[in-house]
Amino acid sequence: MKKLIVLIALFNFHFANGQTIVEPIQLPNVVDGKLTSLLPCPSCKGVVVIFTSLACPYDQHYRDRIKLLSEKYAGNVSLFLINANPGDEESESKMKTAYDGWGLSVPYLADKMQVAMTALNVKRTPESVVLKPDGKGLTIIYQGAIDDNPQVHHDTGNNFLDDAIGALVSNQPPKVPTERVIGCTIKKP
Repeated sequence: MKKLIVLIALFNFHFANGQTIVEPIQLPNVVDGKLTSLLPCPSCKGVVVIFTSLACPYDQHYRDRIKLLSEKYAGNVSLFLINANPGDEESESKMKTAYDGWGLSVPYLADKMQVAMTALNVKRTPESVVLKPDGKGLTIIYQGAIDDNPQVHHDTGNNFLDDAIGALVSNQPPKVPTERVIGCTIKKP
């Protein structure tokens, strides 16, 4: 029975890859208070979404790495941070206050109804998703970990998200389409 559950979980994880999101997802941006669509900018090759949390200690280790990725691929991809955790400790006002100290210049979206989380089949933070426009919508080409060292940024061997974005920008499929996320489970409302 345990093997069957693991097999079903693996099938569900891999099924999300290649999935197309047809309807645009709009979420409130805590930075400016406006509704923001998860769509690429006109000159961008795609969308990168990183689910994050204020409470998860792993997420704090990735803030500088996310900033470097946002700077490296500015103008090539639209990058969004999303917080899907419900509760007062993850409120939009606390998200805004925290964001103001991060030194980032990307939208920080509140997904408290977990619309994007469900559509993208995300379970943990920090989990990243790379989406490529395909004419019908956006197709997931990579989903999973940012890299292989959730604690020490200068000691990574595999930079999965960076590699996937680089492949997207070069019109190539990513070498690694999925990678297990080490982090914190996103709470349900």
